[in-house]
Amino acid sequence: MPLRLGGAVGESGAIADSRGIADSRGIPNSRHGRANREVLTRMGYRRFEELPVWNDAIELAVRTFALTSTGCLAGLSGLRDQLERAVVSISNNVAEGFERGTNDELIAFLYIAKGSAGEARSMFYLLSRLPGLKVRASEVEELRSSVESISRQMGRWIESIKDSGFKGPRSRNAMTRKASEDERRREAFLARLQRVQDEAKRAPSDPDDSDPQ
Repeated sequence: MPLRLGGAVGESGAIADSRGIADSRGIPNSRHGRANREVLTRMGYRRFEELPVWNDAIELAVRTFALTSTGCLAGLSGLRDQLERAVVSISNNVAEGFERGTNDELIAFLYIAKGSAGEARSMFYLLSRLPGLKVRASEVEELRSSVESISRQMGRWIESIKDSGFKGPRSRNAMTRKASEDERRREAFLARLQRVQDEAKRAPSDPDDSDPQ
């Protein structure tokens, strides 16, 4: 069953991912507008690997490691290690919060991820001001902009979760689960009844019931 824990709007106010697709949980991408809002809010993500913000965070980590592996931070091993830990923390906390199954825990982990994003952004600002990294200024700025976008996505996701009213799948009590099961059984019965009625309409009439000539 898709996990639906509230919607999220992106920087443009849209509910969309990097392909222009979104769901009731959102994690939008700022490159897209409002066109898909009504259709896409009915969708749900089943796995954290499908979340656009998680994928953006993974891409940020990959690009950050590509930067640090060049040796441009030689002599700054403490800063390099802290930066690498911060960018990895973003995707890890998004994933763990998603898997927890309650909105309260999801929000808590999103705040941790958002904190790590702020930490990484601060370090990117520092890198941009170090004289020895002037040749990589544009690369550092792209990474800083990327982590800022991720932070905004998480912030809007948090706010939309708070407004959703749904507490998460683990919060569903026995009565709620029974009501959902009863509804599914009712729908299945009505579907079977409709098939029987359709078959009856298509069946040939009994010759004995026809009028005598």
